[in-house]
Amino acid sequence: MDKMNRNLDIIKSYFREVLDYLPSNADGLKTYLLVDDGHFVLLNHGHHNGKWYHAVLVHVELKNNGEVWLLKDNTDLDVGNEIIKRGLNQEELILGWLDEKTREAMKLMGYTA
Repeated sequence: MDKMNRNLDIIKSYFREVLDYLPSNADGLKTYLLVDDGHFVLLNHGHHNGKWYHAVLVHVELKNNGEVWLLKDNTDLDVGNEIIKRGLNQEELILGWLDEKTREAMKLMGYTA
């Protein structure tokens, strides 16, 4: 299996598990997974305690070269480490919210995603 399909399977499997874990309509908030053209966006919206919520919880992009860009993680799910545990090569995970200089500096200091 090539890198692109392997990583696609890892991401799909992860989000299926997350959707099973998260309540779909807790306290008036509905959770959805939107998938389109290599993008996986977990979001929720609804009324809770008299307020309207609409939030992107997680945004992952699978690039054509097989890299997995974690663009947003507003959860305590530790998405990056969880998909690595499922078989993603650590070098293929890019923390997209960091600029390139910061990502390179972190590599030099031995930090990984």
